[in-house]
Amino acid sequence: MTHVRDFEMELSEYGVRPSGLRGAYRIVGFVFGAWSRLRGARASGGAGFALHNAIHL
Repeated sequence: MTHVRDFEMELSEYGVRPSGLRGAYRIVGFVFGAWSRLRGARASGGAGFALHNAIHL
């Protein structure tokens, strides 16, 4: 069992239900990761910076 799955099991014991957007978070993470890999190691820092700015608007 992975650490994330173990954490989800702990939350479910306390009655916390998983988010309905969980799949969307994974897709967005995949897109950012794939885009960073396609652009190369030098440009991957820019994707993290753009994501950080998008979250903290």
